[in-house]
Amino acid sequence: MPYYFLLERRNLQRASAVHVTSSFEATGMDDLGFDSKTHVIPLYVEMPHRQERNCHDEQPLSLLFLSRLLPIKGLPVLLHALALLRERSGIAVVLKIAGQGSDEYVSKLQAMVQKFKISNSVKFVGFLQGEAKSQALAEADVFVLPSYHENFSLATAEAMAAGLPVIVSDQVGIAREISDANAGIVVPKDSPAALADAIEKFGSAKYRQLTGENGLRLVEQKFSKEMTGETLLKVYENMINQTSGCGTP
Repeated sequence: MPYYFLLERRNLQRASAVHVTSSFEATGMDDLGFDSKTHVIPLYVEMPHRQERNCHDEQPLSLLFLSRLLPIKGLPVLLHALALLRERSGIAVVLKIAGQGSDEYVSKLQAMVQKFKISNSVKFVGFLQGEAKSQALAEADVFVLPSYHENFSLATAEAMAAGLPVIVSDQVGIAREISDANAGIVVPKDSPAALADAIEKFGSAKYRQLTGENGLRLVEQKFSKEMTGETLLKVYENMINQTSGCGTP
């Protein structure tokens, strides 16, 4: 907030419009008094070639975490949730952790894996891009992101574009859209028990298929290049119409 008051408040006050990428961000602008000029225009996702997904109640359930390895991403919560599932002797899962982080933090996560006795269920695969990333999305059953804060989460939108159902925390920017579209499960932040319950629910292939298809539809309707472009164009057209002939440079 000091940065805002020192540098950005005047810029926002003088702006004709404020562009945010999610309703989550828009709430923050509303709190600052800029609700009348705030426009939600999501980031867009390239739609990949669609692949048929596994529709069988097979175990283990394949989970994918695909993001930077930072404390804000909530990975310890996910590891704790896997430990709870192990204690329940419930659904069998495997977790692929894709992303880069500092050696110190990765070592901390690996130590947690050993502590929770889930080393047979967790695999660190490093940073993925291109075909390797597409392959990881194609092989997974569920995408998981239990972050403490995400303005939008392009990784989540990309997972839905690949037909994956998702589990996200309520601090992920597009959590409301995911919940409204029934494209996955939104859990409270920092709640391993709620996250474990959500993972168990995705043991049903029928439920994975339903939410995965809903997520794909959500991306097509709200997060595609075409929809984002149309929305952005309308905002610019409205700004031009409002300022034309008023002496505004």
